[in-house]
Amino acid sequence: LHSHLVPALRAALCGAVLALLAACGGGKDDEATAVQPPPMPVNPVGRGSFKASAPLGTVAADEIAAEVAALMPGDELILQGGTYTPSGSGFWNITVSGTAALPIVIRSKTGERAHYAFSGVGQNIVNITGSHLVFRNIEFSGGSRGLRFQAGASFDTVEGCEVHGTEDVAIAANDTGATYDGMRFTSNHVHHTGTGTGEGFYLGCNNATCR
Repeated sequence: LHSHLVPALRAALCGAVLALLAACGGGKDDEATAVQPPPMPVNPVGRGSFKASAPLGTVAADEIAAEVAALMPGDELILQGGTYTPSGSGFWNITVSGTAALPIVIRSKTGERAHYAFSGVGQNIVNITGSHLVFRNIEFSGGSRGLRFQAGASFDTVEGCEVHGTEDVAIAANDTGATYDGMRFTSNHVHHTGTGTGEGFYLGCNNATCR
């Protein structure tokens, strides 16, 4: 080669090598940008959504019970606004659980308010044994007790809800032998609790028979 072509050829080769290294991810710069692991998979939010029929009115208790029973960690059950009047015994028996990272949320549709209106005082409105559950912006009325948290219920949240017109206590976590951890109640409106004892909240037991 002519001597005057060598520097140009050397420069071209160096440029090609540097470009190849950059394309292959080589070089010290990669040490500063570690490859991140893919995010952990989660269940699709809103997979379980229930809407009252026609569009509102009487709904069978087992319709909602089936929706609740199908919930998995990370799911939301979104209730369309309006009044739900259960037929039959009517109460919810919620046994499903979320996790600390993926709680189960049961709430009213954004901008609306679902009202679960229980007729009679022979049953509680909701019996809950699940954990890591969130009840948000739902109105509950009627029944004996409103929301009864039983053994197994822990790290549950009730926020922005309204409970009224119960014969007994509105919200209870006082089952003998139960241990309640991490329970959270915030920004709720509890009023007009019944002709019986009529407490708003009954949390804990006499003589430390629950904790």
